Amino acid sequence: MKPVGAKTATGQIRSRHPLHPRDFTAGAALALLGWMTLAGCHSPGNAPDSTLPSLNDPAPLPPRPVDFAAEIKPVFKQKCVMCHNTVILPGRLGLESAEQAFRPLPKGPAIAPGHPENSRLVQGLRVSEESEDTMPPAGHRVTPSELALIETWIRQGAAWPRGTAGRVPYDPVPFDDHERGIVHPGQP
Repeated sequence: MKPVGAKTATGQIRSRHPLHPRDFTAGAALALLGWMTLAGCHSPGNAPDSTLPSLNDPAPLPPRPVDFAAEIKPVFKQKCVMCHNTVILPGRLGLESAEQAFRPLPKGPAIAPGHPENSRLVQGLRVSEESEDTMPPAGHRVTPSELALIETWIRQGAAWPRGTAGRVPYDPVPFDDHERGIVHPGQP
């Protein structure tokens, strides 16, 4: 195939587009037919083959990375650190920082990056409300969507940022009281 603007054997300048229909060969037509078959373009009388990929059914996207500071930290602050902090439970599970959360515990890791099924945190959150081991023991429980988010975060490696983004501050005044404007004596 000659490039656009090239002179032909008779001396004329060729001006049509290089992909003009007259320039297609039998090989190009077969390649196009093969691509259409793989792309799921079927003739009206043929049933689609379920083993072939289809442009109508894209592959599921991998889950997006969970952002600790925006998604996990608020759950820990609202529902966990009121008890799991260095003041209330010294020497036990603390969720104020990565250093506390990832340190070894006698009954296994609180957070096992990549393995939510081995994480004591997830096991505690999954206990039924009737059990004395339920977490949290009082107040609002972690919702199913929050639990799924925590499990996904742990499955993705439990990335916990350093600095203020990774600090979950302990606030001795219950979170709900702040929202309602209730101030406890001796508290700001």
